[in-house]
Amino acid sequence: MNRPLLSALALLALACGEPDAAPPPAPDRSAPPSARHGWARVHAPGDATLLRALGRVVGRGAAAGADVGLPFPAHVRAVHVAPGDRVEAGAPLVEVLAPELALAVAEARGARAELAVHAERLANLRTLRGENLVRASALHEVEHAMAALRSRLGVAEARLRSAGVGPAERRELSARGALTLK
Repeated sequence: MNRPLLSALALLALACGEPDAAPPPAPDRSAPPSARHGWARVHAPGDATLLRALGRVVGRGAAAGADVGLPFPAHVRAVHVAPGDRVEAGAPLVEVLAPELALAVAEARGARAELAVHAERLANLRTLRGENLVRASALHEVEHAMAALRSRLGVAEARLRSAGVGPAERRELSARGALTLK
């Protein structure tokens, strides 16, 4: 016999056998649900047994509550409201310590003060340069220092703007290192 015929017979013999075992059992529908609590429809009570039930009411829209978050790192120093309090727009909610913002206010204030000093120095150097009493490199050094200060001021201002800190809040941060969120 030739080899292909033997291979075909071997495959045929292996293919013949008992039918597959019984199909797997259907899933048990009486098992508890995977969720801890199921949903229940709310309807008007029909008798005294439905007058009281345990549950949690979740509102929609404005009734759902509010999520308070900050665009900067801060630590809560004091809370001025409690859950369930009625709060008017603009009322103080929380006082937070915001060291990064306090540092940005100080950085901006310092950079402005240094810029004023350097601007006066540059004006004096330009007068002296006009009389050939100083080298041009002295002017360039002061201009370079002023450019670095403007960069520092820009970074500090950007940090404060991104956090929504206006002039009143800057004064509060400078004086106390804290902000009252409203």
